[in-house]
Amino acid sequence: MGHAPLEAALGREIEAKIRTLWDEVDAEVAQLRRQRQQARDERSSRCCTQEARERERCIATARRQAQQSLGEDEATLRQELAQRLWQRALVLLAPLAQQQGEELLAALVAELPDSTWQEVRVHPRDVVVAQRLFPAAQVLKEETICGGLLLEDDRGRRIDNRLEKRLERLWPTLLTEMIRHFCPHGEDADASVD
Repeated sequence: MGHAPLEAALGREIEAKIRTLWDEVDAEVAQLRRQRQQARDERSSRCCTQEARERERCIATARRQAQQSLGEDEATLRQELAQRLWQRALVLLAPLAQQQGEELLAALVAELPDSTWQEVRVHPRDVVVAQRLFPAAQVLKEETICGGLLLEDDRGRRIDNRLEKRLERLWPTLLTEMIRHFCPHGEDADASVD
């Protein structure tokens, strides 16, 4: 066999091995991607299951506590329940804000009136996003904000678009519905959070 045919045969053999190696690498990458997606799906499923269990546990605890307190004055019972529900709602805001992240902040910013914002206060995790959304404003970290933002414009006008404030505005309606759910015998829900 001459040089040229030998070189051609070796070239074909090398190309075949290279092609086989690439196919193996592609298959391995595809397998890793499937495994990574499966791990993501399992984590997401675990989170949803844990949230559902926690929600059911909280509801069961609230119902149990409400039933144990039936002998107490109804107004006191409602007030205690309202306080507990308020505290639980506040606790649930932080994970919601963290989970929604940049999308939530962008949506809250989209609701703002046009103005020249001078100062923006956000939770420390949202500082980078806020600096991008308000490049001309002074962005300050505030640990007490669980989600959303406090703003002040060049005329001294202040806007409170925090999740806590939004919950506070909706609370009377939410509380009425929750009390109806937990205490179906009493239709009026006049307890409030002081």
